[in-house]
Amino acid sequence: MSGWDNGIDAVSAIAAIASAAATYLAWRSSEASRATSEKALQLQGKQYLYETLKACAERANSYSKGKKGADWSFHDAANIVRCLNLAMGSIINYSDTNNQDAMKGLKQFFISQLNMELFEELNYEVGPDAFFHGEEPTSMTSDIYSQWLNIISFFNLMIVTDDDLAD
Repeated sequence: MSGWDNGIDAVSAIAAIASAAATYLAWRSSEASRATSEKALQLQGKQYLYETLKACAERANSYSKGKKGADWSFHDAANIVRCLNLAMGSIINYSDTNNQDAMKGLKQFFISQLNMELFEELNYEVGPDAFFHGEEPTSMTSDIYSQWLNIISFFNLMIVTDDDLAD
C-alpha cells in the first residue's frame, strides 16, 4: 500500500498547490478591485469638488450680477466673500490630500466660473465700497475685509495697494 500512500500524498500536494494558486489569484483580484475602488472614490471626490466650486461661483455671481462693487450692499459683499472663502477652503482641503499641482487648475476653473462684474471687482479694486460705507467699522467688517484680501492673494488676483495709488 505504499504506492497507494504515495498517490494520496501526490494528490494532496497537487490540491495544496492548486489551493495556494487560487488564494494568490483571489488576493490579486481583490487588490485590483481595491485599486479600482480607490480610483473611483478619488474621481468622485474631484467631481464633487468641481460641483462645489461651480455652486460657490454661481452663488457669488448671483449677489454681484449687474452691479459694480460700489453698488453692492454690505450683505451682498459679505455673502460674496463667504462664497469665495468656501471655494478657497475647498481647494486647500483637496490639495492637502492630493497633488499640489492640481491647485492651480482648480483655481483657474473657479475663476473662470465668475461673472465679469465680480471678476473685475476682484482684480481691479481695493475692495467693495460696501465694506467702507455706513457706520463705524466693526470686527465683522474687518474680518470680512481681511478674508477678501486673503481670497485675492490665494487666487493670485491683482490688488491695488496704497503704494499703487500714490503713483
